[in-house]
Amino acid sequence: MGFTQEPLVIYWWNARPTTPNTMHLYIYRQVEECLGIEGDWDGLLWYVSDFILRADFVRLAGLWVTDPRRIMLAEDKVNDPSVVSHEIIHDLTNGKASEGDPVFERCEIKPL
Repeated sequence: MGFTQEPLVIYWWNARPTTPNTMHLYIYRQVEECLGIEGDWDGLLWYVSDFILRADFVRLAGLWVTDPRRIMLAEDKVNDPSVVSHEIIHDLTNGKASEGDPVFERCEIKPL
């Protein structure tokens, strides 16, 4: 029998839809090119939240959710290229790229 990981419980406060900016689109296209995957930009919803927290009290900068497809960013990370690209990688791989996957090292935009 294989190991199964319990699903994470995540809380967020004051989540609201937002319109992605030009930087988000630019990063999306850059990550598409890096991964060699064409995504569905128009089908992706964007949200901003005051705070995102896992049940074990770890604060998250962003979160990707599959149904419906959405990226939620902590308000103080909305324009952080490394956070935005990280969540876009999750989206473009449909969640198949997990933390520590080499694709993050290759395609995530690094902070300056």
